[in-house]
Amino acid sequence: MQLFVILLIIATAITHASWNGIAKVSKNILALIWWSTVFATVGYGLWLATGLGIFLSPSSLIPFLISAICETGYFVTLVKGYLQGDLSLVYPISRGSAPIFAALLGAIVLAEDLSLLGYVGIALMVVGVFVSSQPIEQSKMKLRFSSIVSQRVVGWALASGVFIAIYSITDKVAVAATNPLVYNWWVFLGDSILWTPFVWRRFNFKANLDELRYNWWGVIAVGMLSVGSYA
Repeated sequence: MQLFVILLIIATAITHASWNGIAKVSKNILALIWWSTVFATVGYGLWLATGLGIFLSPSSLIPFLISAICETGYFVTLVKGYLQGDLSLVYPISRGSAPIFAALLGAIVLAEDLSLLGYVGIALMVVGVFVSSQPIEQSKMKLRFSSIVSQRVVGWALASGVFIAIYSITDKVAVAATNPLVYNWWVFLGDSILWTPFVWRRFNFKANLDELRYNWWGVIAVGMLSVGSYA
């Protein structure tokens, strides 16, 4: 079982990083992620309707609503970071900071506790991804920590990590009562609805349609990879 869980985490990391990479190089990141989420919600919902169904347990409703709000916060802060900084900076800090926030929240909210080695392992991982995201001066090969910390993009990336940690905790609570594959659909449905005002306010109607028209392959790829990673 432990090996299976580890393999699932690795698969999640690969698929998640892949769709983030595709999104970063798109002309209209907001539109791309929104279109892919909408189409993924429809396709995934149709698939569930033929088997597991789409019923959400009443006890999962409150955690879902909190998760949906935090998913929106994650979406906005992540895109803000991508618009102002490099993927190699934003993504590692966003995803690297989330585990330590989640571990702390898990201990406080869910009374979960890791061993000392567990906390050391998380700390080392966070330090590792943070160091790997630093730009290096070509002449002296010296890490420029002070210049990085001062950038606003780091703030957006860290805010994204906080939202990830919160919705990870609420998702953990929700899937105790609802099948994870079914709950995953509700998350995408909530994202499709709550993200809409941010997407259509930021770019005009034509720009959003152009992203679907000229980057339809990216929309499909991001939709499939994001559904797979969260599932």
